Amino acid sequence: MTAELHQGIKSYSLKERCLMNLKEYICKVLVIQ
Repeated sequence: MTAELHQGIKSYSLKERCLMNLKEYICKVLVIQ
């Protein structure tokens, strides 16, 4: 994760952050498969 993206995530609300984490997790799973 880039520092720029990390700073962006910090500014999001908890709900938005959870959605971001979920999307990132799904992307990683899709890449692995």
